[in-house]
Amino acid sequence: MLNIYFGQVCAQSGFLTGRVTDLAGKVLPDVNIILYSQPDTAIANYTKTDSLGNYILNYHGFTPVMVSASIIGYQRVSKLLPAFENGRRVEMNFLLKGHTLVLDEVNIIKKAKISQKGDTTTYDLSSFTNNTERALEEALAKLPGFRVDEGGKVSVNGVPIQKILIDGDDLLDKNYRLLSRNLSAGLVNQVQVLNNFVNNPLLKGLEKTTDVALNISLKDKDKKILIGDASVEGGHQDRYNLSGNAILLGKQVKVYALMNLNNIGNDLMPSLYQSPEKSTSLSIPFEPEVSSSSLVDVAPGQPPVIERRHTILNKSWMQSLNFTNRSIKGLSVRGNMNFFDDKQTQFQRSSTTYNLLEDSIRFDERKSYQKKTISADAAVQLNYQITRNAGLTYDSKVLFGNSKEYMDLLVNHTVVNQYLKTRMVNTEQKLNHTWRIDDRRAFIADVAWITRRAPQQTTIEGYDYSVLLDGDEQLKVNQYSSNPVDYMGGSLKYYRRYDAYTITYTLGEDRYSQRLNSLFRPADDENSNSQDFSNSGQLIKNNLYANLSINRKISRNLELTGKLGLHRLSLSFKDNRSVAEPHFNEQDWSVRPDLTLVYLLSRKSKITLNYNSGQDFPDIQNLSSGYVLTSYRGFTRYKANPNLIKKYQGSIGYRYSDIYNQVSAFLNAYYSLIKNNYADSLEITQNLNLSTKYALDKPTRLFGLLAAVDKFISPLSTTVRLQSNVMRYSTFNVLNNQAERQVIGWTSDTRLALVTAFDGWLNFDGFVQYRWVKNQFLTAGQSGSATNSTWKSFLKADLKIMGSSFVQLSGTRYYWQNNQHMASPVYFFDAGFLWRPDKRKFSLSATVRNLLDKKEVEFSTLSDYQYSSNTYNLLPRMLLLGVKYQF
Repeated sequence: MLNIYFGQVCAQSGFLTGRVTDLAGKVLPDVNIILYSQPDTAIANYTKTDSLGNYILNYHGFTPVMVSASIIGYQRVSKLLPAFENGRRVEMNFLLKGHTLVLDEVNIIKKAKISQKGDTTTYDLSSFTNNTERALEEALAKLPGFRVDEGGKVSVNGVPIQKILIDGDDLLDKNYRLLSRNLSAGLVNQVQVLNNFVNNPLLKGLEKTTDVALNISLKDKDKKILIGDASVEGGHQDRYNLSGNAILLGKQVKVYALMNLNNIGNDLMPSLYQSPEKSTSLSIPFEPEVSSSSLVDVAPGQPPVIERRHTILNKSWMQSLNFTNRSIKGLSVRGNMNFFDDKQTQFQRSSTTYNLLEDSIRFDERKSYQKKTISADAAVQLNYQITRNAGLTYDSKVLFGNSKEYMDLLVNHTVVNQYLKTRMVNTEQKLNHTWRIDDRRAFIADVAWITRRAPQQTTIEGYDYSVLLDGDEQLKVNQYSSNPVDYMGGSLKYYRRYDAYTITYTLGEDRYSQRLNSLFRPADDENSNSQDFSNSGQLIKNNLYANLSINRKISRNLELTGKLGLHRLSLSFKDNRSVAEPHFNEQDWSVRPDLTLVYLLSRKSKITLNYNSGQDFPDIQNLSSGYVLTSYRGFTRYKANPNLIKKYQGSIGYRYSDIYNQVSAFLNAYYSLIKNNYADSLEITQNLNLSTKYALDKPTRLFGLLAAVDKFISPLSTTVRLQSNVMRYSTFNVLNNQAERQVIGWTSDTRLALVTAFDGWLNFDGFVQYRWVKNQFLTAGQSGSATNSTWKSFLKADLKIMGSSFVQLSGTRYYWQNNQHMASPVYFFDAGFLWRPDKRKFSLSATVRNLLDKKEVEFSTLSDYQYSSNTYNLLPRMLLLGVKYQF
């Protein structure tokens, strides 16, 4: 059949909406809505219907166009969209009739490893894995362009992801590490990278973003309503690791439940407390930064580049329940509940020497550290669709945490006991209203109320503070400290899209109320209240602002995104310890530009330039004039400085991405200058470190360079990955009232990795990492430098035998060096056996960790005035036998 099309065409811009149902009136989700231009039938735009069968589609071009609705199991329906008035919302509903498709012949076609459609890049996970990966993050780390750092943060081509969706549903919000660290890789079929991700679907086509999110497609999702896995591992010395995942896939309800109980070093807590990545949209989402600092830290630290599972004895228990529910028409509900019970033990000894001009101070420490943390958090999101073009979203979050930390020290043969108790209560209440007026306009209103509480009680027994407290020997002291924060704020946004650009107008106000309370005193003198060792202040900060944002296509290859903000900052601070000064009332008007210029060299590469500046008054911690105990021998205070802290930042970047040749690269250089920053005046004695932070009259500078190249060699199913970053910064400090010194620091971290994923008898992945840190100090008539470097080499091999069995071997080499000491290399070896009699259901495993039974690791660090030798105890060799079942 030959179709010949004649018609008059004209340029139009509109907003197409509608609903898709079947003959019985049942709404149909996930229906493909495609616009075909005429007469060439090229795809002009496309979308899918939501869970209520509704769709929204923008169109800018010539009319008439053909609109089709199609989904497997129903006959395709096509309609002609005629010419219409510019800016008008056109409603077009579809009624689909079910039909049965009979296939005469079935051809099996091998799936593409990587495919791209619009802003979505799809990876077939089985093409890059070999069935030995336990958690999803292990599989993601093998995909070209992906990186998973030691904290579980996932990035794609250098861009951190915002969240991970499960078959299009957002069950976990930004706490995606719970999913990536616990979900079995064997349950996942495909991983999709959603570039230019817009979190609010009503803003698609209006909001410009460079955010990235992931969507995972599960196996057997069309055949089952419940999928998951359960595994049990046990070994000698009462070692255990129990875990389970279950995903319920209903038409209106999805549930993801997970559990883990282990004492083999697997760290569960960072998933909860990691900060989410900042969105990069044209108009920044309403997510104010609100934090309450913990003033005291008694933990002994962690060796550089060594995984925490090697040095921390743990007993951890985690449960999590996450769900979405769309059973009520127009209303969707998301709920998240998490419970953590974590116990940690760590042993360390160290020898520290301070190399001062007039003297050298040395002390030895042995540390036995224990921490017990219990926390529970819950979150609920209600999303009500008022109309097809308007929605109301309410978010509520609450977190309760209680931790107790004990540190038993032996300091130069003196027994010192530290006890720290921290209670955390955080709450968030947010309300958002979005109204998509038409194809070109939208209105958003946001309000939020956020509170942060983290009071601490510290007790130290056995250390002599007589030099601080009236000359009497004081062997037991207490400190009570807290830094509560209350935030209230809101904003109004109006989006307006024109033919060549989009403008966003924003009005808003932020109000922070912060308090700092601390009191250090002898345990047997409850009436002691020295102003030198106490703080009681209140700070109120207001930020009233108006922003104008624009995104404009200047030419075919050049795009400008800019934001200009007018801010009125005000600060009020009062020291409640007395009615006298200090008391500040400050106010300032400022203009904050944020300009980004993108030049497209080709469809695969682009150059991006950015400049932004801003300023803010300091937080209340920077106004504390009394000493605050931060460790058993450390105290910190600030010289009150109400001046604005000003930041100026610029960057230039190059990015190349070729999906079909499977190569990506980026190079980014950045520069930052900060005025009125703080420097450290440190007074070091045999027993104490007294730090006074003072405002600098000179700027501090930072310069950095990031680079990465990722190449997937398809014939070898091998990914070659090179990543490197270099940073230079400058600051100032003072030691024991000597002349001010300039400190210039250099850091470098380079990593070369090789990952194979071919379906053969041998697969391996490994990397070599080199980290280098140099500090150089300059003062009148003197100069010096300190250099620390670390080498880390890792190799893992999976040997396939008898078709369904794998022998797994891995080795890691660590090597530390500085300009005073070269440590002996440290080697770790792990071995394992995996048997999968049924590739999809059942597996048995045997694992040996720390095969050589390495007892401890020793290294040293060097700064411009300090040398420290450290030794950490390691977890002993452990043998684990396990069974895993996937359902």
